[in-house]
Amino acid sequence: MANRCIAAGCLFCILLLFTFEECTAANIKQPKQLSKRLLKLEEKLIQRSRQTEERIYRSGAVYNDPELNEYLDSIVQKVLPADFKDDKIDIKVKIIRDPTVNAFALPTGTVYLHTGLLARIENEAQLAFILGHELSHIVNKDGVYATKSLHSKAVTTKLCDLVIAPAAVFFGILGDLVRSGFGLLYVSSVTGYSKEQESRADRESVAFAVKAGYSAEEGPKIIDILMDERKRYKNASEIYFLMSHPSNKTRRKIIAGVIEEQYKNRTGDLVNRETYFRHITFLKSYNASLNIKMERFRHALDNVESVLAVRPDDAEAHFYAGEIYRKMASDRRSLKFELSKKEWKRITSDKKKEEQIAEWRKKSLAEYKRALDGDPGYSAPNRGIGLLYMDMGEYDKALDSFNRYLKLNAGAKDRRYVKSLIKTVNDRMKERIGKGTKGR
Repeated sequence: MANRCIAAGCLFCILLLFTFEECTAANIKQPKQLSKRLLKLEEKLIQRSRQTEERIYRSGAVYNDPELNEYLDSIVQKVLPADFKDDKIDIKVKIIRDPTVNAFALPTGTVYLHTGLLARIENEAQLAFILGHELSHIVNKDGVYATKSLHSKAVTTKLCDLVIAPAAVFFGILGDLVRSGFGLLYVSSVTGYSKEQESRADRESVAFAVKAGYSAEEGPKIIDILMDERKRYKNASEIYFLMSHPSNKTRRKIIAGVIEEQYKNRTGDLVNRETYFRHITFLKSYNASLNIKMERFRHALDNVESVLAVRPDDAEAHFYAGEIYRKMASDRRSLKFELSKKEWKRITSDKKKEEQIAEWRKKSLAEYKRALDGDPGYSAPNRGIGLLYMDMGEYDKALDSFNRYLKLNAGAKDRRYVKSLIKTVNDRMKERIGKGTKGR
């Protein structure tokens, strides 16, 4: 709930309304030629972008995995047009610790991918399409034109029921960005570009990805993923509040049309599902932990179910599944807030509240035990089991689980917290004994 309160405070952002001359992927060989005035603006934007990136790095919002970073950079180099040259920018990929499904690019040439996006897409070909879309914005200098429009045509608009920039909330960078007067991050990651720019980027993403050898058929599937978010979740709006985007149905039609016209008979192109999953497995579980913190329990369950479908004995994934079911049982309201009305009705209509809670608790305990079966020395499931038994009023079992957790994890950072739980359990047990004595 705390994240929602913070997000609710972010009521305003910049919505850009402007048009932009479209160009085809075939004609993009050199950077967009800018006027002298816009060249100066670009220099200023690059400078401010670097300052902003330093703030982001210092905040801890960047997820750093050298092997994964190398993998992502190798894909972006495949997708980037071979004859693109611009000495002012350095094309690279960074990962933001943010469970929402989003991506953005800055004029420095850095493409930022949210952990939520990487955890949600299914293969390397889909990643190539997303990178192609963001590279289109960089190659065409969309950030410069967007900021020019920001200066001259900006309007403010109220955003309701959105979780805006969770990375900013988690890591405290939102205030720095606002105070810096640098609105481009809002332009690129919150409000998006114009409809014309987005449509062009969608078309060019197909050209860039296919030229790099990836399957054209994976392009429309990305939009299907976004549409599925809309269907299942009430608060999956991070991909739908881009008011200047065309609708997802329109975007899918555009991409499918390009494929039909130009790439219909292509077969045998790369998808690389297994390779992608091998690089992304740990991140999927990590993203589940972020979704849990944001009280997006079904999103988190999507992450761990994806891991367990391929690695059924993954102890960490089973632990997070246990955490999710336990929290769902104790906080149905957050789950209802997360899900669409249709999805909420689907999972609750055939059960009474007490039955549903009992079922989730049963699943939670089973998942914790699966985690311990996979790794008997794994301490965290014992803490989860203790909390679960506390919720159920089984204090003897809760006490045993908490003590087992501390024994396995002598240097636990939350040792003081767990000891306070043990004290609470002992107090409740004494209170229960006292009530029983009075009853006699």
